[in-house]
Amino acid sequence: MTPSERIDQLIASLTDWRGKTFASVRKAILAADKEIVEEWKWMGSPVWSRDGMIAVANTHKGKVKVTFAHGASLADPTSCSTPASTATCGGRSIILKATRSMSVR
Repeated sequence: MTPSERIDQLIASLTDWRGKTFASVRKAILAADKEIVEEWKWMGSPVWSRDGMIAVANTHKGKVKVTFAHGASLADPTSCSTPASTATCGGRSIILKATRSMSVR
């Protein structure tokens, strides 16, 4: 099974809001650059790469967690959040942690 097929299978297994959220995150990442490659690493983690890792995503009971490899070095294009804070953006609670991860609830 290819990494993309495994990610499809993961999304299909998430029958609640997490499946829809994960699918939206995946779509946004893939739309950013046509050369992004999907991988499956670390015993079950979807990873997106292009000349190195871009992001890894995992689902948990109450969240979809996306960790960007170089997220802390990128400028925030919105005024929705500040590092190590909780803000509301687009009606969702966004938690940014110093570990360069983002959880959407």
